This record gives sequence, structure tokens and C-alpha cells, in this order.
Amino acid sequence: MAMIDHAIRAANRSDCLLALFPYQNGALFNALPSAGAFDRSWQNTNCWLTPDNIQVAPQGFSALDPTQLAGIKTHLDLRNNQTGKTFIVKAFCPSHSDSDLHIHALITQGSHSGGASLQTFQFVIWERPGDFKLRGYIVNSNAAFAGTAGNLSAADFDSFHIFAMTVDMESRPGKMLIKLYKDGQLQASTTQVYSPWNSPVDGSLTGNLAVRQDSDQKYVAGNTVQWAMVFDSVLTQSELQLFR
Repeated sequence: MAMIDHAIRAANRSDCLLALFPYQNGALFNALPSAGAFDRSWQNTNCWLTPDNIQVAPQGFSALDPTQLAGIKTHLDLRNNQTGKTFIVKAFCPSHSDSDLHIHALITQGSHSGGASLQTFQFVIWERPGDFKLRGYIVNSNAAFAGTAGNLSAADFDSFHIFAMTVDMESRPGKMLIKLYKDGQLQASTTQVYSPWNSPVDGSLTGNLAVRQDSDQKYVAGNTVQWAMVFDSVLTQSELQLFR
């Protein structure tokens, strides 16, 4: 429990848009009483997860059935976003021994199967033999990807790590600065032309935290997530290193 104390405190920051923790035997619920009771409408900023398609254990939450789609629907909708954001997740990504591409979705908005036109942003891990990437992409208003990728290793699977993506849309006029981190260490960065984020017409695809496996798309792999947070600001590397 002590390892997530900072994350729980950070959930009370005024710039925290979303903070998701598993509810297990009341422990985390009592640690953050301001979160209120579990709300299936996802209107509360801080949500304690016990929905039907999620299984909860002391180490985190994951898809209940590995053969079915299990995405967590939240109130968060970043279509047409024009300000800086930070996405941070503590996740366990299981490794695979086959030769297929497996995409471990951390936080996304939109459909992986629909290409850029049905996505607003994606923060994912790609896993295939000899090729492991932490990838963060913004879909701009012209439905084109803008982002970067950082190399991971096989050792980054089958254990918990903290992955973060920051998108700075204010510090450089006309530019977006996208950075990816693992355990507080910078993995990749890129500067792209500023653009509002894409606005897919399918509103049912908004606000998804994608701890999922999908029988229709075998490459979308499931994760176990201990906590996930979104901030309406760009956290510095020093701030990110406080999360454990």
C-alpha cells in the first residue's frame, strides 16, 4: 500500500482529470474518502472499479474474461483537446511467446481497428519478437498520427512498471512536444506541429481506459493495471519520478 501513497495524494490535485484505483476490501476506498462511492455513470473524477467486465485483486484490475472485450468507460473525453496533458499508468504487461504482434493498450480514446479516423490518442506498448516499443500518438484534427516511440526490452514485461506520456501544447508556439517515460526515465521525445486533437464522430468510443483483450482482434492484449491517472497539465520528469 505504501508504494501507491503518492498516487493517492496526487489524485487530489486540482489538475487531476481522472484517477482510477481498484477497490479491494475497502482499503483504498478508506485511503481516499473524497472519492466517494463507486459510480457506474463515471461522473466522479475518482472512480473505484468493480464493474462487471473487470476483475479486481490486491495487485490491480484486469479484464475479467480474456476472450472478450473489456474496456473501462470513464467520463474523460479529449476530443478536440488543445491543452497539455499527462497520462500515467502503473501496469503489468504479460509477455507472449508466439510471433504475433500484441498491443498492450494503456490509455486510449477510440478504436484500434478504425485507424486514425476513429482515434483521438493512443498510449500503448507493442510487443513482438525482438521488437518492443512504448508508443504514444496524438491524432490531429486532420486524422493523421503525430507521436513517437521508445525502445523497451523483454525484461520490461511480466512485472509492474510506471509508464507516462506528456503532451506539451503551450510552451512552444505552434508546436506539440510529446515525451514518453518508463519508471521516471525518458524513453523518447518528439516535436510536432500543433493541432487540436481529432474528434471521431462515434461518441461511444470516447473515454476508454483500455485494459482489455478482444477476441475479434487477437493482437489487443490484456494488462493488469494498479492505477491510472490523467492530469490537465504537463508533469515534469521530477514529478513523475515521485510515483512508485
